[in-house]
Amino acid sequence: MKRREFLSKTSKTIITGVCCSSLGSLNSLAFEEKKRQKLLVIKVSDGMDSLMGLNPWLGDRPDQGNLFIDENYNISKSIQGSEINLGPSAISLKNYANDFSIVNGIFMGTDDVGHESAMKYLTMGETNGKNDFIATLATSLYPKKKVRMLTNRSIEASSFQKYINIATPESLVPSESNEGLASIKLNRRSAFSSALNNLISPSSVYDYGKYQDLVTQLESEYSDLNESDRSVLASLITDTVDFVQLEIENNSEITLDSHDDYESNHQRAQKSVWDKISMYFKVLKEKGNYLDNLTIVVLNDFSRLPFLNSAKGKDHNFFENSVLVAGGNLKGGKVIGNTTLINKNNSRANSQRSGIPYDFKAQKSVNLKADLDANKTAKYYADHKDIGMIRPNNLWATVAKSFGIKADNIKSLPKDSKSFDRLLK
Repeated sequence: MKRREFLSKTSKTIITGVCCSSLGSLNSLAFEEKKRQKLLVIKVSDGMDSLMGLNPWLGDRPDQGNLFIDENYNISKSIQGSEINLGPSAISLKNYANDFSIVNGIFMGTDDVGHESAMKYLTMGETNGKNDFIATLATSLYPKKKVRMLTNRSIEASSFQKYINIATPESLVPSESNEGLASIKLNRRSAFSSALNNLISPSSVYDYGKYQDLVTQLESEYSDLNESDRSVLASLITDTVDFVQLEIENNSEITLDSHDDYESNHQRAQKSVWDKISMYFKVLKEKGNYLDNLTIVVLNDFSRLPFLNSAKGKDHNFFENSVLVAGGNLKGGKVIGNTTLINKNNSRANSQRSGIPYDFKAQKSVNLKADLDANKTAKYYADHKDIGMIRPNNLWATVAKSFGIKADNIKSLPKDSKSFDRLLK
């Protein structure tokens, strides 16, 4: 039996509809079911210097001992009339400045806890969490229903495992021993070794032919996309999955974690990340306005200190971080949060770039200089419940609210997690 004949006769609990062979029809895919809101979380490890990407230095050239930028440091300001400013590594994003927003000055803590712990904090929204936010949100949106989810790594979801069907990009392709979808392969390294073999929800519209045709088309049209990229984009566009968590792997030849030789390594390594994200925007916009029902969050575990160490590198900085958000019910072209540069002096051996308090009621960063001139202290900020440092839970509270869920209903988030209502449509 030919593959297409088999697929067309496969039980409707797995596949609904007839496989599509026309590549031209993929630009405006139509489905009988109402499109559901989707979430794509992209994780970038090894610490991207926000100065080179989402939070560039906007002032006069600083003292290089306090904040190092190279001689060719070029930035783009207020792109396309938006609030977006981009550093030299993120210039490829400028064509999409009104499609995404940025959250700057995310305070990750005072101690360097390393890459893994920082990323867990960021993806979960709490320091001692058990579940990645994407799993908590999915099961909150669709309680006690099977949720379709794709990842190239594991997803922490111990509390919700029985409600999630998990797959890796390669598992979307039927195994050679069975042309159908009844025995979809799972990555054994995944934390979901006991997950069901079938990724597809019985009530969903799933057409393997459309998915595979789009993968083939993307390979032909976008040579910069790798196999995982094509699988992720095709699965989202064809409604194969609702939730994707993707970890971008670092190029072994150059590293973001540049504790030495910063100038030679970091800018190029970070540029490769934002070039990939830019390509995602390009595909999603050229294949249709898929950002309308897809929320994108690009996470980075932490930023880097502003000065060069003795090895001409930049070490970890937990005092500030930046995240890109886009699509769904989130506005584009906005910037939330800010940072301040604390110069070294007689009592301070090194400089520091740090996030500053945010007024969640006024939806703007505090005027730190004016407050200091007015002798406002840490106690002043502590006494004002609407003012606080921006933390990962505020990011996820905003995303939850954009999906129509109150942050207090997301059990993994701390109580009274405030959101950036200025980002909500």
